Amino acid sequence: MRKRAKLMIGSVAVLLVCFVTPASAANGSGRQHRPQHHPRSKQCEQVKAYLSDYVDFSGDEACSSEGYALCIEAELHGTINGRMLILAADPIIEFPPAVDDTMLWRVPIVYETKHGEIFGDAVGMNFQLVYFTLGVGRVQQTALITGGTGRYEGATGVILSNWQGPDLVFGEVTGEICWPED
Repeated sequence: MRKRAKLMIGSVAVLLVCFVTPASAANGSGRQHRPQHHPRSKQCEQVKAYLSDYVDFSGDEACSSEGYALCIEAELHGTINGRMLILAADPIIEFPPAVDDTMLWRVPIVYETKHGEIFGDAVGMNFQLVYFTLGVGRVQQTALITGGTGRYEGATGVILSNWQGPDLVFGEVTGEICWPED
């Protein structure tokens, strides 16, 4: 249990450093307020959606013939409607030796919507022991938005996903997406 607690604390610390440090640097240590000049104003939208119809087709010929090792898709319903798509030729998947029941990954992710595609870089974790013991997996994933097409060209933000099920069939998606105004 101590190993899992250390891993969780370490994961949270890494995420905080990744997301808080750039903001602190932009504001100069947080003590002085410097006005920031944005060349273009941005429009932001809170994300509140649900995942359904999760399909992992990584072992299918269609996935490998396109050069991918990992192929996953799920439907999105809510403030962003469409599809979550993970297609990775070289996914980073690790089972840390200090914590034998945890799987960590880093993969590219695309959210396809009627307004355009949202591109991101996702990291996540799953406690395998819980899945194998209870038959119900619990997955947490954080995607840093890196751009997109259509309305989402130049998009930034963060999308958090949390899903569960024996086949990972339902879940919740929250966060914020910002994109330059026209």
